[in-house]
Amino acid sequence: MAKCEQILEAHYGENFPKEAKKIADAIEQRIAKGHSYDQILKEVNQDVDNALFRTEMAGVGFVKKVYTRQSAMNRLFGDGSKPKEWAGNFKALLTGVVRQKKGNLFSIGTMQRSKNMVMRGKIYSALKMTPWGTRNMLHSKSFQNDLVKELYEGAGSTQNTHAQEVAKAIQEAKEKLIVELNASGVPIRFRRDHVTTQWHDPYKMIKAGENAEQKWIDDVKGLLDWDKMLGEERAIMNAINAGEITPDQYLSRVYKQRTQLTKQYETSKARTSQELSEAMSHSRKLIFKDSKAWLQYNKLYGHESPIHAIMNDLEIQSNRSVLIDFMGPNPHETFEELMDILRARMQKTGTDLDSVNWKWTENGLRARFGQVTGEAFIIGKPTIAKWVNAITGLNILSKLGKAALSSITDISTAAMTMSHMGENGLSAYAKLAKNIATVVPAAERNYVYRMLGVGVDGILGGQASRFTIDDAIPGTMSKMVDEFFHLNGLNAWTDWAREGFSKMASMRMANQLRKGWGGIDKRFRTTLEQYNINETDWNELRRIGSFKISDLVKRNPGMKGTTYPNERFVTGDWVLQQGGPTRSKLADKVNLFFVNESRIGVPDIGAGERALMMRTFQRGTLPGAVAQAFWQFRSYQVAILSNVLPRFMEMSMMNRGIHTVGALGMGYLSITLKDLAKGLEPRSVYDKRTWFDSLAQSGILGIGGDYLAGEFGSYHDKLDDLVFGPVYSQGKSFIDLFEDMYEDNELGWQGWKAIKSNTPYANLFWSEWAYNYHVNWQVMESFRPGSLERLENWYKYEKGQDYINIGLPFFTPLGRPVEFVERGGGYR
Repeated sequence: MAKCEQILEAHYGENFPKEAKKIADAIEQRIAKGHSYDQILKEVNQDVDNALFRTEMAGVGFVKKVYTRQSAMNRLFGDGSKPKEWAGNFKALLTGVVRQKKGNLFSIGTMQRSKNMVMRGKIYSALKMTPWGTRNMLHSKSFQNDLVKELYEGAGSTQNTHAQEVAKAIQEAKEKLIVELNASGVPIRFRRDHVTTQWHDPYKMIKAGENAEQKWIDDVKGLLDWDKMLGEERAIMNAINAGEITPDQYLSRVYKQRTQLTKQYETSKARTSQELSEAMSHSRKLIFKDSKAWLQYNKLYGHESPIHAIMNDLEIQSNRSVLIDFMGPNPHETFEELMDILRARMQKTGTDLDSVNWKWTENGLRARFGQVTGEAFIIGKPTIAKWVNAITGLNILSKLGKAALSSITDISTAAMTMSHMGENGLSAYAKLAKNIATVVPAAERNYVYRMLGVGVDGILGGQASRFTIDDAIPGTMSKMVDEFFHLNGLNAWTDWAREGFSKMASMRMANQLRKGWGGIDKRFRTTLEQYNINETDWNELRRIGSFKISDLVKRNPGMKGTTYPNERFVTGDWVLQQGGPTRSKLADKVNLFFVNESRIGVPDIGAGERALMMRTFQRGTLPGAVAQAFWQFRSYQVAILSNVLPRFMEMSMMNRGIHTVGALGMGYLSITLKDLAKGLEPRSVYDKRTWFDSLAQSGILGIGGDYLAGEFGSYHDKLDDLVFGPVYSQGKSFIDLFEDMYEDNELGWQGWKAIKSNTPYANLFWSEWAYNYHVNWQVMESFRPGSLERLENWYKYEKGQDYINIGLPFFTPLGRPVEFVERGGGYR
């Protein structure tokens, strides 16, 4: 397709920029009228023929391209930035940094995550259920089938009212996305029979070997609605009608397009010649006959779970919308242009562009860009990716059974984050503890938490990113890992903690709205400015005001008679409701503030941290596998180092002291809970080793507290295990076993060590004691009589701990091992 400038010049003549601006203004005016999304779509998306529609979108796209380029230039080089700050400003534009500077957290990466979380929250709130009920409903196969039918065949095509409500929420999310994409010049139209831009599993597509392409074509050909599909691809339809190409050849092109990127090795080189806006308009290549055909294809070559496929697609489209909003219709072109300008300006300042330091900086920028474009998630070799997924997944299942107990320290990091907003350190702990411990009413969850984009992570997925860099590939291992984080309590804890934190943050904003911009707490204002919320925005927020849940409940007949506290809140959804569509950008900033702060307060890695760990190494390649192995179970510490500690160092000495003591206390509570789960007495508070371990557990020591997430499984772990990570430790245990096999040594002990440390679910905090009494300790004694006595002595003399013994004559978590297991094995 010709470039925007060429299209506009051919259509309008030399004055095309002026005419293009008129088109762009018309789009903005439609949104400014306050019409519903359906009305806007009818005007923009449905009543204009294809040729004129594409011309209109090209005009908008041209203006967007000019605007975003200038905006990006201002971010990098404006506001009196010094040369040493330019690369940092570029990083802030791409993924955000916590350094105190206006707009530094208003980035592509943070906005992508914010929009996705808020979108999910609104969709999940349609069910009006508890998180547990929502999760069970969304994972139900019958519900998923009904949902697809509702989306494909129209509202009311099933008798499932829950599916109807969720389908309606999904359609509204898609309509909103398309309006945003149209406003950026993307020529894409709304189709009510469009379930999702089909997600294709490249591993499934190519695993048939040499005949994989033909098998895929044969399988998919009979599932498609050719009339609808080729109606959108008129050039292809004309070529087929003219005999220039056969349907099989067309499908061959689609197959190659979906699998060719798996052959790329380095993410930074995976480029497309098309503008992203053009690519998106052609992205719905496959249109299926009906919901059954769509489900059949998903079963063969897509995501096993339809609801995951739908939500993943919405996330991808939302991410692309944000990317285009920040960097224009062709983000790659904009990025490379900015890189060229940055290199030229740095060279003028005397920077050696061949130096290791500059190459590292440039690699970091490309890594961040790869994260926000999605190229960082392209798989090089699916087989390697599957093996890495299996190995790292096994480590999660066998070593993160106590992750929820480790995460008790979230209270201290959340309190630090609230202090950064101006909350008193001591009151922050008290309020957070109260909020986390309080039972959440249904209305509060739906009207506040879901609208803040919190409490939604564990509904469809898990909290793996809190502790590991891995991105699960759909399949059995992925499902096992998701379920595991429910069994170990991490999903529930993280959602509770983020809900408690976000409630407090929302109430603080509502409280500050009583004051003018100059009168609000300086620390709170500084935090707002990091998200590009300025005085004008603040005055508009004051005009809109805050809300009480009790007022909203009065409008809901189903909740009449229910009483709620008179606490006041602010959410992005409230801003949009009261301010109208013209305040959508302000609502986005408010949402960004709450979502990103909740990810700092309850630490989780974002695009910037992923880029730091993975650089430009591609998943499904040897370098990528090594990076994933090294960083497994270290993402929590990276999040602390990147986002929490810089803010900690900006605090007053008094607040630093309060939070150091708080972190020590939470760290001690965490290790005590884990010791109790093992049946051990709490550690002595008079032992300096206890305080070092507590500090390490809190995350304050950063990367040095490497056992924070990983329970590596035994009392004889070595320093190299902690330095190189669980995959190294896992490999070493099997190497030791093979060496003993080669040298004809006793195999039992080494073999059991390897098996025990890699047994899924064996170290769940609520069941480890039973596994130890009935399996682990029995085997240990049978191989090496006296092992349990030595184990007890090791804890007693090395850690100053004894096993708890309450004298019960039956198996409980509270009893000494030697009292229940005979020397040499067997029960006493």
